[in-house]
Amino acid sequence: MKHKVAVVFICMLISACSGTGGAIGGLIPAPKLLKGNVSGDIYYAQDGSFQVNLPHPPSVSSSEWRYTKVTEGTTDTFTKVIFGPAAFDINFYHVTFIKQSEINGFSSHSDQLFNDVTKMQVYREVHEPKQLVKKSIVINGNKGFYSAHQMGPSQWLLAAVVYFDDSYYVVEADISRSVKGPFNPSEEEVINMEYQVFNRLLEGFKVSPQ
Repeated sequence: MKHKVAVVFICMLISACSGTGGAIGGLIPAPKLLKGNVSGDIYYAQDGSFQVNLPHPPSVSSSEWRYTKVTEGTTDTFTKVIFGPAAFDINFYHVTFIKQSEINGFSSHSDQLFNDVTKMQVYREVHEPKQLVKKSIVINGNKGFYSAHQMGPSQWLLAAVVYFDDSYYVVEADISRSVKGPFNPSEEEVINMEYQVFNRLLEGFKVSPQ
């Protein structure tokens, strides 16, 4: 099934997506009424199609998870979850699973996908995106690609796609550079794919047996 890859990144335009959690008045953690579920440090998608590590495991940082907003959505084509913002981490982390897809050429497909992702971001920034790196990766035995862009002076955009036989998943991180701290990686860390919150999601994705 061929489809426009950009559509999977515009969660606001899909009625199936809804958010829960976050903070009330910026102070009190709001309850999470998840469509999926969380067990330990793992999130399970609402349609049972995949599981993925939480960006901020409760076993490591319970306060970050308590304040994390979660947005979920699913269609016949894909299932998506967005984590963020949290308590001190104001970034957004997207995980999208494309359930069925015919792909002719992983490299050219990833180029189109990364280009579409940056186009979505340009609406939020007045600066032209600058690609810092694109490289092939292998995650849990599956081939994929990693890309990082500088979206003007205030934002990094990290994205990775990993391919299975007839499906793939995408992890994206929209990182604010305006707040200093552990959730604002350096350019070197971005280029070398060393931002651990992003890697936790990328390496912790598993397709659930149907």
